Amino acid sequence: MKYNNIANKKSLNEFVYYKLSLLEKSEVSFKSLFELVFSEKENVFYEYHTSFNEYKITYQQTYDDILFLAASLKKVIKLEKDSIVGIYLDNDINWIKTFWAILYLGYRPLLLNLRFTDEVINNLLKDIDCRLVISNGKKFDVDTIELKNIELVKEKVESNFADEMFFLSSGTTSTIKVCAYSSKEIFNIIVRAKDVVLGNKLIKKHYNGELKLLMLLPLYHIFGFVALYVWFAFFSRTFVELLDMSPKNVLDTINRHNVTHIFAVPLFWNKIYESAMKEIGGRGEKTLKKFEKGLKISNKLGNTMLGRFFRKVAFKEVRDGLFFDHVYFCISGGSNIDRRVLSFFNGIGYHLTNGYGSTEIGITSFELSNKYKYLNNASIGVPLRGYEYKINEEGELLVKGNSISKYILTGKDKVIYDGGYFNTHDLIAYKDGRYYANGRKDDLIIPKSGENINPNLIEEKLKINGVIELCLIKDKDDNSPILLVEVNKYLNDEKAKETLSNIKNRIVELGFNNQIGQVVIVKDKLLDNDDFKINRNKVMKKYYANAFNVFSSENKSNNGDIDDITSKVKELFSKALNKEVNELEADFFLDLGGTSLDYFTLVSDIHEEFGIDIYSANEFSLSSIKAISDYIKSKL
Repeated sequence: MKYNNIANKKSLNEFVYYKLSLLEKSEVSFKSLFELVFSEKENVFYEYHTSFNEYKITYQQTYDDILFLAASLKKVIKLEKDSIVGIYLDNDINWIKTFWAILYLGYRPLLLNLRFTDEVINNLLKDIDCRLVISNGKKFDVDTIELKNIELVKEKVESNFADEMFFLSSGTTSTIKVCAYSSKEIFNIIVRAKDVVLGNKLIKKHYNGELKLLMLLPLYHIFGFVALYVWFAFFSRTFVELLDMSPKNVLDTINRHNVTHIFAVPLFWNKIYESAMKEIGGRGEKTLKKFEKGLKISNKLGNTMLGRFFRKVAFKEVRDGLFFDHVYFCISGGSNIDRRVLSFFNGIGYHLTNGYGSTEIGITSFELSNKYKYLNNASIGVPLRGYEYKINEEGELLVKGNSISKYILTGKDKVIYDGGYFNTHDLIAYKDGRYYANGRKDDLIIPKSGENINPNLIEEKLKINGVIELCLIKDKDDNSPILLVEVNKYLNDEKAKETLSNIKNRIVELGFNNQIGQVVIVKDKLLDNDDFKINRNKVMKKYYANAFNVFSSENKSNNGDIDDITSKVKELFSKALNKEVNELEADFFLDLGGTSLDYFTLVSDIHEEFGIDIYSANEFSLSSIKAISDYIKSKL
């Protein structure tokens, strides 16, 4: 196979070792790293598409653009060297250009989380004396430059590289931590790529000579910056832009660009799994049982020649509805993932592995084995070279390594890493030579009984059909915890009661009835739009502030005799067509003048609202408010 430019080396392996040897010989600095990252000039760095065209940008083009942007920024930024400059930009090539341009000019980039509130960010900027932010239009209390308003000049200025950058902790705790990394830590992170490549050959697998990564994870997050960007940019592979996060666009982008690697948080994998299972279940109980039986056989066969052949034949139709056969390596990270989700993706023929790390310590391990007994049980593998793991008496993971954040700022406090063991406060188990994540120490609930209750382990086992999210929270009076169960808000009362009954039966079956005092069905989202994972403290505060609506039999809107589902579909029709629509049986195309592009917008919005894919079900045959509403009701 001919790979896209590998510096005239005979093989991909040879190219990997060649690049790493250059790294080992280089001065440890962001300047050296910058030149090494962009040394394969002809390779395609970035791809994106519009409705009609596809575009490819090379490493040379990007390198030149970074130098031009640096020259342009120098004309408007008047700060002393090593000043902190915030980046508040969307997840695209402009983020990458801005990051390097800031470093190039001698400023320290602060990677701002777009999911944080303005109040949180403004307080943070004040605490660490960040006096400038480059943004996508958002204004802050400090000087803010909108990137699109910068007048670009095709000039080049002399480099004056800074040697520090900052990540923010995920925000799942009440206090945001600012974690500093120098070029030394980033160099050590890249060196581990050798162990990763040797550990699993799938991670370096190309499709038609190209390895492409979906720009799904935010680059301001340690997982996105390291696993998605740094590891693969160093070897000059290709990144594919996502125009938006609608389910249809994600799948279209993956398949249109032949993406080979997808790294994402569990929420992403969960949504695809739930959508696929709903689609398969919608074909009837006989089809569902046949699929589940095939999945069990596939996972039992594992990574054998027979297993690979079985998956290729038995699940081709399922894969054709997802990522086809060009996706080779997938990683989930950021929080615990449901073992059923791992079994689904690995069982149908996609390699999905579980990873571990945090903002403070970087990406420290992920399961490199192809053995299904490890993959499907959510193993996080063993520590990568340069890290050591140790579990203390309370089950918390302690990590020591040469890539841990050099210091951490919390408000005005600064803690410098001393080279010893860092307490992650994550609960980790060690079994059969592998490590397994079981949640966080501060998530433990200790009621009056004195028993340590781990919500993560309980929630995973109780996520049955019909349940969207679960969150076990502390009882106000320290009695047994309360289980909040999120279901589809459009479920009728009968089906909601059925789900409640099934959950309670499952609790008794698993012996959790002494650990859960109450089950509450809610029709609001437990996972906010700005969350990657359940924020238990936030959910608990909202529950005790009566901010959640407990499910009731009332399922009528104020819109005459139109039920909630029909009313919502009517609203989405009006949105897609940009005009008021009232006729329930009017045809989207023939009567209302909608185009196929308008329809795709409608389909995406319906999937987002109801979790139902009407396009794959009936293509364009569902084209009136009544027809779509009736179809949705039949699937809930």
